[in-house]
Amino acid sequence: MTKQNTPTIGFIGAGTTGTALAVRLAQHGYLVTAVSSRSLTSAEKLAARISGCKVCNGAQEVADIAKLVFITTPDDTISKVAAEVKWHKGQNIVHCSGAHSIDILESAKQRGANTGCFHPLQTFASVDQAIDNIPGSTFAIEAEQPLSSMLRRWLLL
Repeated sequence: MTKQNTPTIGFIGAGTTGTALAVRLAQHGYLVTAVSSRSLTSAEKLAARISGCKVCNGAQEVADIAKLVFITTPDDTISKVAAEVKWHKGQNIVHCSGAHSIDILESAKQRGANTGCFHPLQTFASVDQAIDNIPGSTFAIEAEQPLSSMLRRWLLL
């Protein structure tokens, strides 16, 4: 079952937070369709958990496939990824860093993307623990409408 009127979702970065969010979204019927990571093994592990998720050859390929893209790379590479990708007008770009505001996505916003931050206010020891603990976690959200409303709906997952 898939959610009606929701965008295809991609992840750039397949670490603990990215994998856990991708799996939870897919478990609730959202279309997680693409993943890339600096580690091919990490991207393959995430894709193996989600039916129909494609391993991509880089951030640009994820951006070309997905309408909503989570950048779940280490904090110090988020702005670099945002600056290197050719985003599409109206695309939604979200990072999950607790150390940065949406300002680090300014280059994506200048290209017409909607930007946001969706940060779980806790640490996760492992992917499986993160998948189990996301429900009930507190999140910090920073985004304009309509992206803000979409991210807020996901708090119920």
